[in-house]
Amino acid sequence: MKVATWNIQSNSNLSNLGTIAQKADVICLQEIHGQIIESWGLQKSGKYYIGKHKIGRDDWDVLYWNNTMTINGTMGLAIISAPTITIEDRGVYTFNASQGSHSETRGLPWLKCKDKDNKSMELYSFHSSSNGNNNDHRNKVNLLMTTMMDKTNQATFGDFNMTADYYAANLGAELTLFAGNVPTRIISKKILDYCVCKSDINIVYIETMTLGGSDHQPVVFNATR
Repeated sequence: MKVATWNIQSNSNLSNLGTIAQKADVICLQEIHGQIIESWGLQKSGKYYIGKHKIGRDDWDVLYWNNTMTINGTMGLAIISAPTITIEDRGVYTFNASQGSHSETRGLPWLKCKDKDNKSMELYSFHSSSNGNNNDHRNKVNLLMTTMMDKTNQATFGDFNMTADYYAANLGAELTLFAGNVPTRIISKKILDYCVCKSDINIVYIETMTLGGSDHQPVVFNATR
């Protein structure tokens, strides 16, 4: 299945989803304001929100995690999937994150889903704190990825907030990193958005798209088993 990841920066950029949906079956989104709950008519289900959202002619399944207590918070994440994807299970993996003296609970929405070939995978949408390239940040992300992806056929897509080459130089056991060769963060011209997965999933980078609005560009991969 084709999986895209995009840090949209603002809900006003959601109008570009139709362009990404033409190239992806699953889209992992970061920095979505909580206003999406009302505007998309999502319903609360435990710790997260679910619903349908029409993109083009199709109704896509939505799983949204509002990472802050305020409706205008920007740290929400989502996974949306096309009707061609069969959802077997879904949820949110929560963990404690810290930046300086500030600590908060963050969550990673995930889907266990089957593609058109009936192959099952577990996909996560991820947004790391903005701690950059340093060993402490890398170790924390590595520990999270290793702890969270403790089964087979799992992959995480998102904004890791450290460059792909820096993380790849000290990657956790049984993990593989896949990134494109085009900068994903427009201002810094760095590759911060990519995929980290278990070694039993095959990932192929397809493209880094060029879309306006956000300070990040969407990245599309093909994930197979």
